[in-house]
Amino acid sequence: MKKEQCDRTVQLIAENLEKMGLTIPLRDMDDIEVINDFFSDLEVELAQAKDAGEKIDQKYIEDVSRAFDDTAIYELDDYVDLDELNARLGKE
Repeated sequence: MKKEQCDRTVQLIAENLEKMGLTIPLRDMDDIEVINDFFSDLEVELAQAKDAGEKIDQKYIEDVSRAFDDTAIYELDDYVDLDELNARLGKE
C-alpha cells in the first residue's frame, strides 16, 4: 500500500536531510528507513525532554509523530513513491 506524506512531513524531511545524512534525490527504500529511524529517535528524544520538564512545543511533537507514521513501513506491500517524494522535496 502506498504511504502518503502530508505537506508538513515533507517539510520536516527537507529541513532535516543533512542531519539524516541524506541528499535529494532519495535513492531507495533504505533512505526511507533512515528517515523513519530519524523521526522515531526524535520523537523519543522530544518525549523524554518533555517528561523531564523541558518546554517542548506539543504541535512539533505531533508533527514528528505524524512524520514517523507517514514513513513507517509496516507491511510487505507498503512503499513510498520515491519519484513523487523527490519531486515534492525539490520544491521545498
